[in-house]
Amino acid sequence: MKRMNTNKWFTLLMLLISPVLAIAQAPPPPPGVPLDFGLSALIAGCVGYGVVKMRGDNKDLEE
Repeated sequence: MKRMNTNKWFTLLMLLISPVLAIAQAPPPPPGVPLDFGLSALIAGCVGYGVVKMRGDNKDLEE
């Protein structure tokens, strides 16, 4: 009976272990912060503030 060399044993071992490693998965990421109404209200408030400031600056220039 012939002895298998080291490369064949290593190849056989990797073929048997690789499916087990491929199945492993990382844990799911933590749930994110919902950005529903708060972000929309912040953007709308910033736009409204900008419009008021721009109109106020134009009124000062006209007088």
